Amino acid sequence: MTKTPRQRIRRRIGRHPVCAIPESRTMAKSVLQIRAIHGGAHHGQDDYMLEARMGDVCAGHLDNSCFQGVPKISFIEVSEGHRRRGIGTALAYALQDAYPGQEIEFGMLTDEGAAWRCSLPMVSVPDRAVVEAGAELELARSERDAPINAATSGDPTDFARLNMLHYRIEGLVSRVRNS
Repeated sequence: MTKTPRQRIRRRIGRHPVCAIPESRTMAKSVLQIRAIHGGAHHGQDDYMLEARMGDVCAGHLDNSCFQGVPKISFIEVSEGHRRRGIGTALAYALQDAYPGQEIEFGMLTDEGAAWRCSLPMVSVPDRAVVEAGAELELARSERDAPINAATSGDPTDFARLNMLHYRIEGLVSRVRNS
């Protein structure tokens, strides 16, 4: 029995019906407007602010940056009078919609921020490179089994091929562990 390599899991914000905000605690979508504001760029990083507005009032904002294609939340704030209505979650959904399939990094979290982060529904997304290397590893292991069985039963064995498969498996295991 061969052991499959552990898979690195990236987590992204997902929408799950069980974790959705109850309708009584949300505001009509037409009332909440979210817009992205580009704050500038420096050292290969772009800075943005997602602003949530209810009419003429700024209900909250989420400051984020993107460096090498990876979005990161640096600050989120919802005004006192608009809290516990799903505005912070709506801002997080808007950011995830801008980077579908990409894990969003959360910066340093306050106690309240950590509780909010834990309340967000998350979807596990296996790392594609690790999954592909794992499949290639299983194939190499199955190719290796035939020459090993031949050698143990006394049949002629191509030891050069067996060594090549051994080194290939070592390389794949190393690649999976280091990714």
